Amino acid sequence: DPTCILVMCDIFSGFCMAEVQVTKEAPETLSNLKILTSDFIRNSSDEDGGALSTEGTQLYALRNLWCDNSAQDGAGLQANGDSEDWATLNNNRFVENAASNRGGGLRIRQQNANIVNNTFVGNSAIQGAGAHFASAPVFYFQNNLVSWNPAGDGVYVNPTESDVAVDHSSSFTYNAWYENVTEHAYASSGTLTLGSTNIFEHPLLSAYSNDGNCDNDELWQ
Repeated sequence: DPTCILVMCDIFSGFCMAEVQVTKEAPETLSNLKILTSDFIRNSSDEDGGALSTEGTQLYALRNLWCDNSAQDGAGLQANGDSEDWATLNNNRFVENAASNRGGGLRIRQQNANIVNNTFVGNSAIQGAGAHFASAPVFYFQNNLVSWNPAGDGVYVNPTESDVAVDHSSSFTYNAWYENVTEHAYASSGTLTLGSTNIFEHPLLSAYSNDGNCDNDELWQ
């Protein structure tokens, strides 16, 4: 299948200098997209995906920074797909992104998702400041930090119609939550309880300030 790999790409205010690898001649749509150690800073969209929006793609994102991006939905990243598509995100940082509607840092729409070891701090939205899951058939949210998101729930789940009575609690394990303005995690239907594997203490980051500048942040303990 056609695959695109973005490696060490700096996308700043819509301009990109990158190493791009495409396995075949550029198709109209990509089956697989890999994004590695790239920075997406101060990009904006009037619609979805301030920095990046994908459609019907197997997405893998590792060690990227999404900072100070803005959009209506999915200000940092929006992934749209179906029950055969997966978005896998590991060790990404979503910092101070702002959505006017849903998904300040990240929005997953109608696509499976495995969200592990990521940081969501200082993001804002009406629904899901850090992350928003819309009709995601299957999703896992594990070992992430969700903190200091000043507007909107830390994570918002809008289930599929068939999942309106489902308990979503098992999808949220081993996460750290701290000082999100409304709920840490909220489901519009069904139930969502953050169990004993989750922690709610100060994350003790080396350095963080919500000032629109990610250069002065050290988002590790």
